[in-house]
Amino acid sequence: PSFSVCPQCHEPKLPHYTCLNCGTYKGTAVIAIEEA
Repeated sequence: PSFSVCPQCHEPKLPHYTCLNCGTYKGTAVIAIEEA
């Protein structure tokens, strides 16, 4: 699959999906990421 770059953390992510690294979608925090 093709990847896009998260505008928040600049990590690769699937297009039209929440970034699993920082938990944002279109600049809005969608999920809370726990730091280990």
